[in-house]
Amino acid sequence: MLFIVNAIILFAYFLFSKFTKISEKSKRKIILFLIGTQLTLIAGTRTLETGTDTGGYFLIFNKISGYTRISNYDIGYEPLFTLLCFVLGKHGIPFIYLNLLIAGMTMLFLCMAIYKISDHIFCSIFLYLSFCLFDQMMNQMRQILAMAIILYAVSFFKDNNPKKFVIWILIATLFHYSSIIAIVLLFLYKVEINKKIIFGYLIVSILGFSLIDFVFYILSFTVYGSYIGGFYDVEFRVASIMNLIVRLLMLFICLWFYPRIKKKRNDIDIYYHMALICTALQLITVKSALFGRVTTIFFYSYFVLLPDILLYGYRKKSNKKIVSVAFIVVVLLYHYVYIRYSPSQKVQYSSYLFG
Repeated sequence: MLFIVNAIILFAYFLFSKFTKISEKSKRKIILFLIGTQLTLIAGTRTLETGTDTGGYFLIFNKISGYTRISNYDIGYEPLFTLLCFVLGKHGIPFIYLNLLIAGMTMLFLCMAIYKISDHIFCSIFLYLSFCLFDQMMNQMRQILAMAIILYAVSFFKDNNPKKFVIWILIATLFHYSSIIAIVLLFLYKVEINKKIIFGYLIVSILGFSLIDFVFYILSFTVYGSYIGGFYDVEFRVASIMNLIVRLLMLFICLWFYPRIKKKRNDIDIYYHMALICTALQLITVKSALFGRVTTIFFYSYFVLLPDILLYGYRKKSNKKIVSVAFIVVVLLYHYVYIRYSPSQKVQYSSYLFG
């Protein structure tokens, strides 16, 4: 129900943009501000019963707030998240404001990134909602914030500014340690996609899949060992396989249109690298869902690639309209199936503000 409401409001914004006579730049800013505010209020005012992690974060927030000094902190969460909890707690600010703050920061970085790198902001936001990233925002709030920061960091490659990319990746890592893996993009953003590069990814994927049991053996001695082969893997096995099939299909479609999109955008290669890495990691996720959250870091590339295919992949307007309608239907169908078969996305929403 929440997805339907958000999708209808997004469509209303789309109609508003079509019939409003202001500059395209102003439209993009206004629409992203409205969408960002809307989603911030929805996610930020959720109750403790929403999702699987909100109640746990509430307990962590209270525990950190109880420390007399920040140096006493020993729970194991990332520094910036810890600092936010500590500062808010010490000033008597309740947990709901931590939710609002993190939701607001997530949408701020996401909207700033989409403004810079997406040529079709409505399609990008539609995909964010349809691919359940907004639902995940109400569970994995540290990681989804970090991913929004990573996407914003990647946008600086468009300005040929790798230093800012590194700075923002480090900031993202202080919210979720897994973000550091995105630093690999620093060595790829100037590498153009070709057949040799694609073949290289294929070889690495096969080798990675073959050697993953050894990696699992190493991880078995860490806190992540309990996840491997346990309930978590069994519960998410169907969703992992389905994601692999869908992401392979998406990758093939994007690669097919690469020559046309490349003519329109010189900065597109980095998003293809992200899509290729995402698919390679998804292959490993079939063996253990533990790696599923890492794939999502690179999955954000499709918020750029798929809208560009709709914009630049077809020359005739009639073809664009047919493909756009088909695209919406397929994405909605994917959303329905994914919600049905992925336990992590079944968010029962309730709000202090909206009821």
